[in-house]
Amino acid sequence: MSFKVGEPSRGNGRRRPRRETAPGTSAIVVLGAPNDKRGALSPMARGRCALALAEFRLQPDRRIITTGGWGA
Repeated sequence: MSFKVGEPSRGNGRRRPRRETAPGTSAIVVLGAPNDKRGALSPMARGRCALALAEFRLQPDRRIITTGGWGA
């Protein structure tokens, strides 16, 4: 499963992801995003994690791979 930027959503002007499934997909990749000075997740990172969790609940046989890291 991958997400690509789709058409702007109605209402807030932000773009929403478009879902596409690739044959043989076996993992959900969560891209990193900057943390704040205390290491807390940004709203962008929390949103990415929420999408990954929702996808995992639909396909629990998938592995979740996260990228980035605080203090790396």
